[in-house]
Amino acid sequence: MAAPASPVTGATTTHRTLVAVVWSAVLTGVVIGPMAGRGWVVTLDWVVGPHTTFADRIGSGASLPAGPAFFAVAAAVDAVAGAAVGWLVPALWLVVAGWAGSRLVPTSLAARLAGATAVVWNPFVHERLYAGHVATLAGYALLVALVAALAHPGGERPWLRWGGWWAAASACSVQFLVIGAAPVAAVVLVVGPGSFGARLRRMAAAAAVATTCTLAWLLPALADAPDGGDASTANAFTTRADPRLGLLVGTLLQRGFWRASPGAPGVDGSTAANVVAAAVAVAAIVGWWRARRLERPVATALAVVAVVGWVVAWGTGGPFGWAHRFVVDAVPGGAALREPGKFLALLAIASAYGLAHAADGLTGALGRRRPGRLVGAALVVTSLAPIALTPGLAWGVGGRLAAVRYPAEWERAAAVIEDAAPGGVVVVPFDAYLDPGFTGGRVVTHPAPAFFGPAVVVSDDPRVPGLAGSDDTRRIAEALAGPAPVNDLGGLGIDRVLTTAAGYDPAAAGFVPESRAGRAPVWRAPR
Repeated sequence: MAAPASPVTGATTTHRTLVAVVWSAVLTGVVIGPMAGRGWVVTLDWVVGPHTTFADRIGSGASLPAGPAFFAVAAAVDAVAGAAVGWLVPALWLVVAGWAGSRLVPTSLAARLAGATAVVWNPFVHERLYAGHVATLAGYALLVALVAALAHPGGERPWLRWGGWWAAASACSVQFLVIGAAPVAAVVLVVGPGSFGARLRRMAAAAAVATTCTLAWLLPALADAPDGGDASTANAFTTRADPRLGLLVGTLLQRGFWRASPGAPGVDGSTAANVVAAAVAVAAIVGWWRARRLERPVATALAVVAVVGWVVAWGTGGPFGWAHRFVVDAVPGGAALREPGKFLALLAIASAYGLAHAADGLTGALGRRRPGRLVGAALVVTSLAPIALTPGLAWGVGGRLAAVRYPAEWERAAAVIEDAAPGGVVVVPFDAYLDPGFTGGRVVTHPAPAFFGPAVVVSDDPRVPGLAGSDDTRRIAEALAGPAPVNDLGGLGIDRVLTTAAGYDPAAAGFVPESRAGRAPVWRAPR
């Protein structure tokens, strides 16, 4: 593959790498903001508390699509930082993403900083952070590293590094085994020296490394894997069209999420924001056009990658929706791809590459003609320009994500049920997702298990078409709604009810109060 346009070596490379890492940490701090306060981070799918057990989930199939590498890192951070794990885990992966983004075009400082900013600060990260898809962010960070390694292979056995990064991304979130195939396949199509056969062999070797490492942990976990859904699930998780720009243009600007309003991530869709986002996209295209003159194979490959990510992200709503529904419904393992918006990671990385080249070209041209303050100003502008794609990402997604405190009543309830057997306490409302009353109105994964531990049981029914809860959830729901809840729940090994919101009357169901702890009273079966 072609070398970078202006390669740098020695201490200069080290210095620029260090600056890029520091810059990535600064960007991450601005993004994480209030999430790093005292308390716990509780989002849609990322809920932590005193009884969060990342280590126990390293080999658990119930954790899919998240993988063991993600939980191993989270467990290590938890062991060192304790309560801070809620914000340190996503912060760590954002810094890794920034470092990897600075390697996409490792020439000038401007290119490194622009690349780092573009991969940390974009609508894809905005939406995944808001939804608490931290394992996806981890896989995304390592996918950026994979693309950087593909663009600048080096060494005698580059396929080994490609396969390693690919396997690492898949071990954070298994979808990246498929998503990562796009940039690796692009190498076969257009990149690198040698014959097509030689390139095909290198790609096959990288794929063998990634697939072998992934199957080593994935196959044992499949026995306990959650239901993947069917074609109706694909429709439920498909990318929603941008209300002003539609599906095709909205995804071109990297906007794509399945969750409909209310509760959508909230990327700014105003006219001004759309104009600015379009301008940034044009700058990325201009940078890509420059890259075609300097490293045509890499630029061509990443153009293919961008198109693949863009088209697949349309999901069931685009012209190839029938194919997406078929893959999710009929292809073994296809359910891992039920959320097509995740393929926008490829478009985000390709855009970062173009913006990095644009920054490199602008500062280089100014430096040759009018060095000094003008170059410094251009460096600042190009480093900050990607932020214009989604300024609302700043400060905990516009302040919507912040560390929270669990209610004091929950502490008192925990003391009451500390002697309960595992699964001996049912929490009502019996839901998988709800507004627990202390998250600022946001719906999140039920936080009771993270706070109270294995003694409590909550629903695992996400109420998404095509996805059913477990048999245990069905039996508990039927017992709660039946004519004799005390007896029916007792037959399931449940002798206590913990209510965290109004709407269910344990007294009418035959339970007696054990603790009247305000918003979290505990009721038990009569003895």
